[in-house]
Amino acid sequence: MVKIIRNDALYETLRERILANAAGSIFLLIRTILGLKADASKQQLKVQPNLPDFLPDLELTNLSVGDATVGLRFWRDGEQTQWKVTHIDGELQVYTT
Repeated sequence: MVKIIRNDALYETLRERILANAAGSIFLLIRTILGLKADASKQQLKVQPNLPDFLPDLELTNLSVGDATVGLRFWRDGEQTQWKVTHIDGELQVYTT
C-alpha cells in the first residue's frame, strides 16, 4: 500500500511556479510571433512579424525599450504581415530586415 502525504507548503510553491510560468508564456509567444528584438543600449527595436492565420491583427501599446515607449500595430494582408508604428516617445529606431 502506498500512502500519499500532502505537503501544503510544497503544493503551494509548485502551484505558484506553474501559474507564474503560464502567465509569462504569453509574452514569449507574442515576442516570437512579432519577431521583437530590443537593444536598449543602442535605442533599437527590430521587428520581423509573422501573424498566424488565427490572429488577423494585434496592437501593442506602451512597449518600453530603455527610456523610450512605442506603440505598434500589426495586421495580416493575405499571406503577409504588415506593421506600423502608431506612436513613439523618446529616442528609438524601429526597423525590420
